[in-house]
Amino acid sequence: MEATMMVLESTRERLKKLSALAPRLDEATDRFTQELKTIETELNALDLGVECTGHTAIDASDAEIEYNDDGEVVGRYRTGHYLGYGRLRNSWGLLVLTYRQELVDGHVHESTLEDTSLLLDCSRALRTASADHILTLLDQLYKQAEKKIENLEKVMDARKQVTT
Repeated sequence: MEATMMVLESTRERLKKLSALAPRLDEATDRFTQELKTIETELNALDLGVECTGHTAIDASDAEIEYNDDGEVVGRYRTGHYLGYGRLRNSWGLLVLTYRQELVDGHVHESTLEDTSLLLDCSRALRTASADHILTLLDQLYKQAEKKIENLEKVMDARKQVTT
């Protein structure tokens, strides 16, 4: 009984420390989520019509081993979450694309898209994990839009040459 009381006392001390952090975390998360909404709104206003997925996972699970019925290892997998921008259902927005990734020698060998969600609808953990990836995603979108323009200009130039 005495050991239980000691654990309870230690727990209460730590809970008290955590309770002081909780409002600050909520406030910081709310401010960041508001920034994400603003970024998404301004990006949507550009009407780019360009989709893009980041190259680096914003979050990934530990590797899981998959066994067959005989207990033999058939593969190693992880779940990787990637920041993206694109159309989901009928609207455009910042996205989290979730992939099941086969690992070979510790590296991603093959990825299969399992789910796509609006970033703003995702957990706090995924929203905050996206913070370090927003600028890179915008740079990738710029490159994608530039590439799209170049391709369209080539097609139009080729058409001009055919018609003249």
